[in-house]
Amino acid sequence: MSCGGVGKVTLFAAFELDRIAYAVGRDIKAFFVDAFVERDALAALFRTESQLAEKAELLDALQGSLALGREMTNLERLLGIDRAQLLAATYELPSARSRWDAIQQGQRIAADERQRLGLGLSPIGDLVELFESQGVRTGSVGLPEVANRHRLN
Repeated sequence: MSCGGVGKVTLFAAFELDRIAYAVGRDIKAFFVDAFVERDALAALFRTESQLAEKAELLDALQGSLALGREMTNLERLLGIDRAQLLAATYELPSARSRWDAIQQGQRIAADERQRLGLGLSPIGDLVELFESQGVRTGSVGLPEVANRHRLN
């Protein structure tokens, strides 16, 4: 008795699942978890800017970017790179009692962060360089011309 067809069907199903996952901006593993958790940046963007969903070129470029980021995360996991240890600085503050108190806390923290990052008072030059120096993964993906014509509010 031959099982030759089973492997082909399974491979085909896996390929189709991967295409569906890509189309909806998810990792294929999301189909096999017990609980669905929406962490899809595209879904959130399209809820606020529904006309973007109609821009096929833009959607394709964004999906490709997210897929690349997911694969980078998977590769880091396989290589044993732990991004959890790349935590941002934290500041323990009491709850703000008023709007003015919150503004003052924000100004103090901003000044502390600028000092911690060695930024001084000048405008931040290269945000990508700053993010990468703090362990944040960045990437640059060319977007189609339609993205340049569309302005997000």
